[in-house]
Amino acid sequence: MKYFGTDGIRGEVGKSLTFERAFQLGFAVKKLYKHKKVMIAYDTRDSYLAFTYALLQGLEGHDVDVLGMFPTPVLSFESKEKDAIGIMITASHNHYADNGLKLFEHGLKLPKETLEKLETYMEQAPSFKPSPKKYLETQNINAYLAFLKSLNFKDDISQYTLFDCANGATSFLVPQLFNGDIKHNRPDGFNINLKCGSTYIENYLNLSKSYDVVVTYDGDGDRMLAIIDEHIIYGDVLLYLLAKDDETRNIKHKVALSVMTNPGILKAFGDLNIEVYETPVGDSYIIDAIEKGLVTRGAEASGHILTEHITIGDGIIASKVLFDILSRNGKKIVLNWLNELKLFPMLTRNLNISKKTLEDENAKKLIEDFRNELLKPYEKLIVRASGTEDLIRITVSCEDESDVTSLLNIIETILRGVKYD
Repeated sequence: MKYFGTDGIRGEVGKSLTFERAFQLGFAVKKLYKHKKVMIAYDTRDSYLAFTYALLQGLEGHDVDVLGMFPTPVLSFESKEKDAIGIMITASHNHYADNGLKLFEHGLKLPKETLEKLETYMEQAPSFKPSPKKYLETQNINAYLAFLKSLNFKDDISQYTLFDCANGATSFLVPQLFNGDIKHNRPDGFNINLKCGSTYIENYLNLSKSYDVVVTYDGDGDRMLAIIDEHIIYGDVLLYLLAKDDETRNIKHKVALSVMTNPGILKAFGDLNIEVYETPVGDSYIIDAIEKGLVTRGAEASGHILTEHITIGDGIIASKVLFDILSRNGKKIVLNWLNELKLFPMLTRNLNISKKTLEDENAKKLIEDFRNELLKPYEKLIVRASGTEDLIRITVSCEDESDVTSLLNIIETILRGVKYD
């Protein structure tokens, strides 16, 4: 596709992503969804206002509701409840100089076929002449707040929790929902994700003994990572804790996990006799597995967590799930579960060589032979082309750390030895 990537349209403001592109998208949405309301929300980047103006200009004459500065999952939920198309202005965990445009229908990201139709209409948009459009933020997220309340999650923990809002879209919502200590909730348009939030989770390892839990979000609030003592609760680790909690009630849920999931987690699910469906990298594949009824839950290590309660990753709900598990079972038992989880050493190496290398039949056979002959159960060898750069990523995970390095070196030697025209 020409404009849409794996997660909407994203790029550097004024360069790879222009305000004209937002205008074109607004025009296309208006053409494709003639009789549906459109809802807009945004994170805290300085450029949100100009993108909102451009979208409103493209949508002129259409029924539009601007929610305001709220997390992506809030917009997704509200648009689903009101049968509206949601447009989120965000670049997620990227720095402030980037921005993006995500779309939702029925609470889900749009399928490729719909995005292709939108691109066709975008090409038909008239010339863009920037013109600020007056609007009022409705700030109406009552459906989402009512949904949170209906979940009846137990919470004896959040008051003893440190929250890092990444100076992003959760900055104004988290203080309404939780009573713990809150950091990085003073956005100025330029400090979103700036050395804070879920991409800097390791910064809090030295503080983790001072709180029952440390919770971190990304810029648009669809990811959550946490720390309990020295344990980092990645998305797939939280799914494991849910499974351990379910075991106490004799419940089992099939789960979807990315191929990049640590084999130690896969082994833990195997020990629990829980079926795991592995997907390619990207939360959209996990969402698809849930929508098709293949699994009930899914997660990526990066913090996208989907349960039976939601249709996209939601950092707020993920936090409440974690607090509920801790409140009902006690921190000591949860720590025992975490201590039982033995993660495998896992390394990724980026090779600055052409993706065409992966088309070599001899190299493919050699790699497959090594995968079959050297790997023990649950161990992993993943060789894939980058989705954003002309390079190849090799990921290896084995029980023995020395095997990881050895196999990485072998595969790199094979790939660098490939000759192609």
